[in-house]
This record gives sequence, structure tokens and C-alpha cells, in this order.
Amino acid sequence: MTSPLFSKSPKARVFGTLIFIALAMGWLRAQAQTTSGAVVSGTVTIDHGRVAAFRVKAKDTMRRIAYTVYTQKGRYNIYNLPAGHYEISVLEEGIEPLTQAVDLPAGKSVTANLNLRATAAAEERVGISGARAQENYGGVRGSAKATARIVDFDTLYPAGRGRDLIQLYCLGCHGPGGFHQRGFGNEATWRARVEKMFTRKSGILTDEPMIGTGVMSEEDKNTIIKYLADNFGPNSESRDLAPDPMVRDEDALSRTIFVQYDLPSPDEARTQGLGRAQRTTHDTFPSLITPGVVWVAGLGTNSILRVNTRNLDPAERNNEYFVKDPRNIMLGIHGIIEIPGRVHWTELMGDHLGELDTNTGEIRRYAQPTKGGGHTPRADSKGNVWFTEVSGNGKIGRWDAQTKQITEYDPVKGANYYGVVVDKKDRVFVAGMTKKTLVMWDPKTQAWSNLNPPSNVRRLALDSKDNVWACAYGNNSIIRVDANTLQMEEYRLPLKNGNPYAIYVDKEDNVWVENAVYNSFVMFDPRTKTFTYFPFPELNAHTPNMEMDSEGTIWFGLGEPSRLTGLKLRGNVAQRNVASR
Repeated sequence: MTSPLFSKSPKARVFGTLIFIALAMGWLRAQAQTTSGAVVSGTVTIDHGRVAAFRVKAKDTMRRIAYTVYTQKGRYNIYNLPAGHYEISVLEEGIEPLTQAVDLPAGKSVTANLNLRATAAAEERVGISGARAQENYGGVRGSAKATARIVDFDTLYPAGRGRDLIQLYCLGCHGPGGFHQRGFGNEATWRARVEKMFTRKSGILTDEPMIGTGVMSEEDKNTIIKYLADNFGPNSESRDLAPDPMVRDEDALSRTIFVQYDLPSPDEARTQGLGRAQRTTHDTFPSLITPGVVWVAGLGTNSILRVNTRNLDPAERNNEYFVKDPRNIMLGIHGIIEIPGRVHWTELMGDHLGELDTNTGEIRRYAQPTKGGGHTPRADSKGNVWFTEVSGNGKIGRWDAQTKQITEYDPVKGANYYGVVVDKKDRVFVAGMTKKTLVMWDPKTQAWSNLNPPSNVRRLALDSKDNVWACAYGNNSIIRVDANTLQMEEYRLPLKNGNPYAIYVDKEDNVWVENAVYNSFVMFDPRTKTFTYFPFPELNAHTPNMEMDSEGTIWFGLGEPSRLTGLKLRGNVAQRNVASR
């Protein structure tokens, strides 16, 4: 059969030419997606202090992707970059802004030396100050007095019944940085603040109160209010907790790279004016079906975002699915998971469990029997989805994959259920931020039991042996629950007042926790009992959760506006035969 390109018919020749052009364009696009091997490297110097594992960021301005590595002995190398135009900068506090533009040809190596000037006194800047860290993380802006005396925890929060109750009910969510940053006040002022936790439409997560009816007695509430008024009254001295100095392990960080993808701006027309001006995300979930695809929960956009990280074209790599609600409200899409053929999410304000058919794009939503901020979803081996409700009189929900019905459980009333994991035996473990709650569902007995952790816990993770790991946010520690004996062991983070928020266990059974006070991930090696801090590729950053894909990349949302970020522990390694320029 004669090819249309060589046919004698003019129409056929035109048609064949179009086919050839389309194929050529496809080939060129594929080349653009896969061309790599370029390197940018150089030295980093500073006029005061020393350079110790400083973060160097290369931003691909056309593809809207950034790559961040750490210096080693004053040098940096960023390997395996696509050809393009880059802006090179250093991400540290206390330096004057400096950006160097470079054009990076395919397969070439380009040098960009960065000579920094300090903006403050000559000192090594290794982290953010205690006051700024606590203020930023607590979401409070400038409410504390300007000058604070740095004290230890027992001085800031004197021992007593009031502190015991705060640790039980409050610090699992607020952390020790919560109260002294909210400004001082008399008993009436503190009563008004505390009562907000018990009222509807408090503006924290949902229109449901954070603390449900009957969870706390009036006596305990009054004790907390009096304790806060006595210790943080109108005439109280301004005090603050300071973090420890962080020492960065250059050797441990040297091969690490963060890859960040700018996400599209919110579509105000599609969110009916309810969305935020900047995109905010919450949970992410790497696809189990399509390598390179990451699902992102659009917390402030009423949408689910599918990001193909292997597509370098920012106009093509994102697909957004908008979730409609007849009430015309912001749903607060929060947790997200993929099961083959479908994606599920929870809603902080929408009170539904969502389902996206990934083959047809059809969206279905299932109403929670009890209102309360929908939080973490996880699936068991039968495709049933377990999820939590974090606010009010929230419950633990189970969505049946066959009947499409939701059953609710409440083994510890007022626990403010949070993180969930399901092990290989289909045992379900659920964390509660209050009342030292870690409950387990045994599918054999069809019953719940409380494992009574030593501290309030927030999120959970599983290692390769099905041991459960929990982060104790208010206690600066992580807890290991033995899969067989259910016995617990607690490990304190080495830098004080750290507030581990999210937790994940990688394929080598290293435990990763999020530590916003130190603007870092912290990796714990259970074999050596050592901790390593990995400063984020953004300043003053926080990520509420992370997940790992099949290739070992840890994915999470970070920054404002939020960027999809991948951490590759050994991703910054040289390729051979890279020419110099």
C-alpha cells in the first residue's frame, strides 16, 4: 500500500504531510521531556560566618520547576537537569538576596559561583529563631510582646493541674508554642478564647466546634482558663521557648535533592469565588497505577489535582477535577488516596467522602452520618475506605466498597480522631489528638481497643514489618508500636520543642517526621537510633503530610502558594560523560 506522504493524490500528500508534522512535533516534545544530563555547579562563599550545608536552588523559569540541593565544603552540584534557562539562588536567612541567571545547554556543565553578603552580625545562620518559628507555625502574627525572655518549658508552663489538662486536651493540636503567642489577657479574655473551641463556626477547620459536647467538664475548662490567666495575664513578662541550634550533616545531605513543581493558580470562576487567592494544598498521594503521577488535595480550591511529574510542560502536566456542592460552600478537600480505578478524598467543611472514577472522570460523594471535619482516608485490602472526623463529636468512618454505605465508630469519645493506617492483617490504627488515644480495630473480633500511648499522637505510619509509628506532636517525640506485642517505645527528638507533625516510614525503614519549628524534615534511623535534619527548600515552611512513591521519592505540598515537592534522598548523583562549557 502506498504511503499518503508519497501518494500522487494532492489531498493524500497534504494529509501525509500533516501526519509527518504531527509525528515530528510529538518526537520533539518527547525529546524536550527527556533531555537531561546538564549540570550547574559552583562555590558558595559568605563574608561573615561559614557555609555549612546551605541550600542552593535552581529554578527552571520556563518549565516552572525548581531543584534544591545542599552545599558540601562550600561547593554545590545540581546534576541531571533538563536544558533551559535557570535562576540560581541561595535559600538561607540572614543573607542579601542574590540570583544568578544561567543558560544550560543539553548535556553540558555550567559554573555559577555565588558570593553572599550577610545582612546581620557575623554568625552562622542554621535555623529560624524560636519566637519566629513558634509564631509562624501557630498561625499568629505579632500578638506576643516584641522582646521575650527565653525560658525552658517548665518556666513557661509551671507545673500544676492546669498544665496537666492543657497537655491532655490542647497541646496535641496547638503544641507548646500555642498559648504564649496569642497575647496576654485577663480571665475574661482567656475565657472568650477558650470558649471558641466549643462553639460552632469557630473558623478553625469547619463550622463544627473543635471540642464536642460532653468531652470536657466545666470544672476542667475553668481550671484551664484560670491557669492561662494566672500565667499569661495582662502584666505577665513576655517569655518564649527557643529552639536548639541545628548542626547540618553535610555528608548525609550531600546527595539529597528537592524537586518542586509550581501548581496552577486557582480558577476563581470554577470555585465560584470561594477559593483562596493563592493555591493551598494538603495531602498528596502518588499514583499506584501510573508512575510519575501524584494526586493533590485542593484544600482551598474545591478540586482534585492530577500532576504528571514526568511531563515538563507546565501547561500540560496538570489536570484538575472540580467538586461541586449545591450549598455553594468551600469544602476543604483534605486527605486523598488512590485505589485502582478510583480516588477518594475527605472534606473538612463539606462533610462528605468523595470518589473520583479515574476512568470516566465521574465524581460521587457520600454524606457522613455525623458532621465533623473529614480528615485522613486509608483503604483496607477489600477496598473499603476508613477515615477520621477531627472536629466536634467526630467519629471514625468506614465506607463499604460494595454497599457504598458509611458506618461510624466512636471508641473514645472526644478523641478528635486524626491519622489512620491499615496493616497487612487489615487491623486499623487510629490516632486521637486528645486523651492519649491510639485505638486499634481488630477485624477478627470486630472490636476496638485503646492502646493507651504515653503521649497524645497525631499521625501514623507503618514500617515493612507492620510496626506502627506515631508522632507525638505535643511531646517532641515519636512512638513505635510493636506489630506483635503492641508494646510501645518512645524516642525523643534531639532538638527541643520540635513538635513532630507528620510521619512516614520509607522503604529502608527510616522514619521521617515533619518539624516546622526547625523548618525541616527529620530522619530517624531505628538501627542506629540517630536523627538527621533536612532543612526544607522553603523558608518558614510546613507540610501536613507526606507519601512515598514506588521509586522512593517522598511527595508533599509546601510553601505559599503551595508547590508539589518531591524529596529524593539519593537523587543528586552525577551521570557520566557530561561535557563542560
